[in-house]
Amino acid sequence: MERLIKINYPESLAFSLKMENQEFKDEIKTLSLIKLYELGKISSLLKINKYFIRRINKKRNMDKS
Repeated sequence: MERLIKINYPESLAFSLKMENQEFKDEIKTLSLIKLYELGKISSLLKINKYFIRRINKKRNMDKS
């Protein structure tokens, strides 16, 4: 089961980081998983990260079509 987290951020944030909006969203998701791993909240970053990367790649492929 998946859950959705909505995060409000200024429109200028992605721009100031020289990222497209989708790239920024993907980065936030990945970095949040890494931080949870560093804090010891996630025991297997590799397993979760592989799942997450597959989802991002699938989404990018759908966007290109």
